[in-house]
Amino acid sequence: MLLACGEHGYRSVKAEEVCGERGACWAAMSFADKDECFAAAYEHAAEELSRRMALAADQVPGPGRRGGIEAALAILADLLSERPAVARSLLIEARGAGPRTQAARVRALAELGEVIDERWRHLGSPGGDAPRMAAPFIVAATETIAAQELSGGEAGALRTAIPDLAQMLEEAYSPVG
Repeated sequence: MLLACGEHGYRSVKAEEVCGERGACWAAMSFADKDECFAAAYEHAAEELSRRMALAADQVPGPGRRGGIEAALAILADLLSERPAVARSLLIEARGAGPRTQAARVRALAELGEVIDERWRHLGSPGGDAPRMAAPFIVAATETIAAQELSGGEAGALRTAIPDLAQMLEEAYSPVG
């Protein structure tokens, strides 16, 4: 589903493009409609992406948090370059999908912010609490840069921005004064 939507656009994709030429319909796939099917695919992919990003952050050796955040963001940058149609579905097509997908998107972005916040603290944040919006800000900035890259912007823009995004997060979690 994500591949078909990334290639044809959410609004244009048909069941045949998802299931092949067998004339399958959404009901045959156990979904009430296209939005339910897309939402399920979105949730699965977002969970897998968050899991891979958290794993990448946890595998960076040493006490530094910044390397873990950079490793996690690199997973998303890899998705952009290796599977652009899937990335396009997650970052662009989902915005124009139906209400179930919108709800899944809001949940996934909030959960990603929680993962970033949790991993930052887990990796030894010396500053205690960051501003309440630090992790959601980084998620939104990352999503925007990635969506612009997919929409025909500069190839590799997210990969180039990773050190700056990690530095902003590091500064947000650093002690003041």
